[in-house]
Amino acid sequence: MYRMTARDQQPATLLAMPSTALKAAMTDVCTRIANTTVTKAKVGTLIWVVGDRIPVYGIPQLSMMGVRSSDMARTPDIRTRAIVPNWCLTFVVEFESQQMNPQTLANLAAHAGIKMGIGDGRQEKGALNYGSFLVCDKADQAFQSIVATGGYEAQAAAMANPGFYDDESAELFDWWQASVKQSGRQEQIRKRAA
Repeated sequence: MYRMTARDQQPATLLAMPSTALKAAMTDVCTRIANTTVTKAKVGTLIWVVGDRIPVYGIPQLSMMGVRSSDMARTPDIRTRAIVPNWCLTFVVEFESQQMNPQTLANLAAHAGIKMGIGDGRQEKGALNYGSFLVCDKADQAFQSIVATGGYEAQAAAMANPGFYDDESAELFDWWQASVKQSGRQEQIRKRAA
């Protein structure tokens, strides 16, 4: 999970997304759009997403999923992630205006949101359906609602006392807590976290 850094003066959110993720989505989607003259290499050199980290609004939840590792034995593992079911962000793109126009940029962003996504488990990877986004106006009611309720304070509270994304996550967390208590490793984990 990415966070806003100490360099950010009074950040609007605790959570962040690297600007490179947005640029990658917009450049990589060029290979998936039929009948286009816009190429990945061309877009990659003509656009710049401003900033290092982009504030992400929304309430994080704890997601725990059973997965199989890629080793020969396909060892089972539990992946623990922060997931933000309803999220939004705004980002600024600077571009070479002689070779690209705002409408082309908006189209790239819209296609990137549907076909690529951003973050872990994004649409581009194929297995999961997370990270997809729609391009909207800042006056959009859903956008305004997420910004109003999913800022820094709400995110910090959710990180201190996380809710669960689904029942499986809650069950896995309870199992993990019980196994830590049973093994006597609770104090070791507390020390490591501090």
